[in-house]
Amino acid sequence: TVRVRPRRTGGTVRRHADHHRYHHRPSIRFHDSVLSIRPRTLTRVVVYASSSASTPKKYLDAAVKLGNLLGEGGHTCVNGGGKFGGMGALNVACKGAGATVVCVIHERWVLDLSEFKEADELIVVTGDDLAERKSKLLEGADAIVALPGGLGTFDEVCDVACQKQLGMNCDKIPVCLLNIDGFFDGFMAQLKRAKKDGLLHQKDLDDIIHAEGSEAACLTWCHTKHEARVKEERETAATEREAAATLEAEAVGKITLMGTLKRSLLLPPICALYTWMFMQVRYPPLHRAATEPPPSHRPRTPRSITFLRMNTDADHLYIHVPEWRDPEHDLIG
Repeated sequence: TVRVRPRRTGGTVRRHADHHRYHHRPSIRFHDSVLSIRPRTLTRVVVYASSSASTPKKYLDAAVKLGNLLGEGGHTCVNGGGKFGGMGALNVACKGAGATVVCVIHERWVLDLSEFKEADELIVVTGDDLAERKSKLLEGADAIVALPGGLGTFDEVCDVACQKQLGMNCDKIPVCLLNIDGFFDGFMAQLKRAKKDGLLHQKDLDDIIHAEGSEAACLTWCHTKHEARVKEERETAATEREAAATLEAEAVGKITLMGTLKRSLLLPPICALYTWMFMQVRYPPLHRAATEPPPSHRPRTPRSITFLRMNTDADHLYIHVPEWRDPEHDLIG
């Protein structure tokens, strides 16, 4: 059985377990994690390329050279998982050079047997469009390289460029076009025209997209941008840690100051108040006796009964009743 990602409705797509074409499948798993600690070196490179079997040979050769460079550098190549066109040539070259190949493919091309079967990791996505596939391609990406391709490649490149302009998910990921034989000259000219007409607000067009004419130059530029990104992220993290430590020290100082104030200013008056209240109850002041009514006006009933102890063996109960005196009748209660 081939496991794929759940549908958005909560269900899963099932495959027939007895089908022979799933016997030699690579491992397929849910890919929900993103790199939490970004390494300093360029590691995970996303490559957009054509999937057409009629891709010209010069573009296939560029894909092979790029795949060899990725393998020699120990990179992980993430792509659309096709076995034809530029993606197929790239995947074969990466596997031959020892690179790790991660393929993110839509289920419709798995049914058509168009996927690269030798991938180290195959992620099958579902849905009525390619939005989830494009999102999974970008998870944990360190750089993006685009080879010459058709509408799918242009769609992926424009989607990333739009997100970078808006400062969204992949705003810090370097994007480089491998401009073989001037394939992307028209696209770059269109971007420059948009910037000239005030439709692009970035001061530097390289902040959105860049183009290089060779595979080595493309990876070198991506590596330089990645190094700058990592340095900026670490400096930001260090600044945030320092700010958090300062706030924590200030909070601890305020708490210590409040504790000192409570002990030095509030505790003595509170202790004096409780002491005064206890003395008033235990030892009444003399002026209270002068203001009390004469014995004849006192109540003739005891105000309280105090249980002293109980002797359970002798069945005796000892109680104390405050006495009262009636001077008119000379009675003692």
